[in-house]
Amino acid sequence: MGPDLSGRLKELSGIVKESELDAAIISSPRDIEYYTGIKLTGDAAFLIVNPKSKPLILISCLSNYARNLKTASIKFFSDFKDIVKEIDCYKTMGFDEKNTSAEFFLRLKKLGIKMKPFRSSIKKPRMFKDDWEIMQIKKAIKATEKIFKDVKIVGKTEQDITTWIDRRVIGMGLRNSFDPIIASGINSSYIHYLPGKRKIKAGDFVIMDIGVRANGYCSDLTRTFCRRPSKRQEKVYGDVLSIQKQVIDNARGGVGFDALEDFSKKLYEKMDYQRMHSIGHGIGMSVHERPVTGDTIKNGMVFTVEPGVYIKNWGGCRIEDMIQIKNNKARLLSTFTRDLTLR
Repeated sequence: MGPDLSGRLKELSGIVKESELDAAIISSPRDIEYYTGIKLTGDAAFLIVNPKSKPLILISCLSNYARNLKTASIKFFSDFKDIVKEIDCYKTMGFDEKNTSAEFFLRLKKLGIKMKPFRSSIKKPRMFKDDWEIMQIKKAIKATEKIFKDVKIVGKTEQDITTWIDRRVIGMGLRNSFDPIIASGINSSYIHYLPGKRKIKAGDFVIMDIGVRANGYCSDLTRTFCRRPSKRQEKVYGDVLSIQKQVIDNARGGVGFDALEDFSKKLYEKMDYQRMHSIGHGIGMSVHERPVTGDTIKNGMVFTVEPGVYIKNWGGCRIEDMIQIKNNKARLLSTFTRDLTLR
């Protein structure tokens, strides 16, 4: 069993046709991998999807490992002229307005091709995970939860823990899906924080935000630990946990993602906290992907729920889990304990 690449390409081809485009040109390495299965090593590549013919990947001649790909035709290029030969037959093309460079876009326009923003349509199929994709996500989650279970915190520096995590992930034969965030004490009041040399004490809030990538699919989980919490720390932690639980209970099919955001804002206001970031984000082959504000929650979607409270000159707390929408209800994919004092 593996990803249904032919089904993905067929769906995208249908979207291109329905949009009355001659073709779509895809430049994001993750999108190209999603639709064709090829794992790019960093060299430039473009996927051309034309409803009337087999998909075509234009790829740097340095990437000759791509020659055996079965899901799409392969043509190697050494300069822009080689690309022009393959696309100047099109009058209208959809493109990813975020991942396409301004230089490349202008070059295409000079050819007389009418370029239509198409990013949302390219990304849409990735919102809905099939059974194989859920299996890979669960593998990534399981590995992440194993790290949470085994990590030692008190007496270590933030950098010590980061180094240990990096080595552990490599030892599992995996890769980080993003750089680990380890923030302790007053540093836990910073949302995106680079681990430093601060040594962790038993009374510190310690935010651990980590994730790994398994077969191309990401996990993203956060836990906050404190071995000897004060009453204020226990209250803040309990409030964050309450927000998360209520948001998860309200995440169901038919609800707009923006409505879920609005609901979380009201919970923060009721508890007299400042909301400083989104309540969550879609996740799959990328750590951040659809659904986003403007999307409606539907079966097959996977996203995080990650409330956080950050108090200046004091500290912060964040709890993040991954959920799947199935039978129009939210189901937790991550199950690691939310015991504040575990570490």
